[in-house]
Amino acid sequence: MTLDELVKEALLMGTTREPVTVSLNDSQSPEPGIDISGGDILVIGIGTAGTKIISCLHRLAGPGLRTLVIDSNRESLKASSASSTFYLKPAYFSGGFGLCGGDPDLFERYTTAMEMAKTDIEHQPGNPEFCFIVAGLGGNMGTAATPVIARMMRDRGAIVTAVVSHPFSVERKRIARAIRGIEEVSEIAHTTLVLDFENLGSALPKELTLPQLFSVMDHIIALAIRNIWESAMPDSLVNYDREDLHTMFERGGTATLLLGEFSRESGCKISFDEMSVTLLDFSPDTVKTCIIHITGGADLDLYETNQIVLGLIEPFNLHVDVIWAATVRKEMEGKLRLFTVVTGLRR
Repeated sequence: MTLDELVKEALLMGTTREPVTVSLNDSQSPEPGIDISGGDILVIGIGTAGTKIISCLHRLAGPGLRTLVIDSNRESLKASSASSTFYLKPAYFSGGFGLCGGDPDLFERYTTAMEMAKTDIEHQPGNPEFCFIVAGLGGNMGTAATPVIARMMRDRGAIVTAVVSHPFSVERKRIARAIRGIEEVSEIAHTTLVLDFENLGSALPKELTLPQLFSVMDHIIALAIRNIWESAMPDSLVNYDREDLHTMFERGGTATLLLGEFSRESGCKISFDEMSVTLLDFSPDTVKTCIIHITGGADLDLYETNQIVLGLIEPFNLHVDVIWAATVRKEMEGKLRLFTVVTGLRR
């Protein structure tokens, strides 16, 4: 099983800065199909990876989405489509006196810089009900800043979900730092959605270039956030209550994402083992909660979606909390796409 349609979408988005979303009822509509804007959700991108994901998310969700990006790269911030930006300027790295060379570990300098900048950042984000923080871990910016921002937003009363990507296996020094970063942010965030993109290889075309691969990764993260949020909207074929979303993420702990694309010819019996990609290895008996989002064409019906959910959750024990939603998109006629978030894997 491959993710051909998802790859096509990601590469299309990589060629344009304009929104390419479609409405629930008209695949030709230039306007975003789901409005996830408003003061109750904020998405914060940190570092290069986070900044790119925010741009991707804006093309999926439209300009109304409230976002903030934080980076030490001024040029990257200038190109950002975020609602607001924060430049981690050199003065923060050394008590206001500019950069000083000779430091063998940039990570410690970034940690110090983030603590110094915290009071200047605090006036920007407001007080959302839900906050998603997206970052790549293993380097300096995302690893150092994510726990600081997670603490700041949690202190403001937000339900904080950190969406963090894991380095590839060849990046050995970065892996050790990423593990440290995951442990630190997991102590603060309500839910830490860990995505190990090493597992994508078998589901993607082998001819993808490295920039194309990163475009697909960014697209997956942006889609995951949009799908989580649009599932609570009344325009979905099946949706869940915002209170359910609140409960799921408030006690989520460590979480990850499963992806799958299927032809309607395969029927509605889709098992857990048939999902194309699991972005963090885990045992089904460790799952505490499960959020399922199904996207299909106009011929998608309630019986079929119910059977899909039953097939996916069969390996889980009876105490797993499950919420699910289904969205209809005209361009998905004859196809099914599944995004499943499993949480509570460990704390």
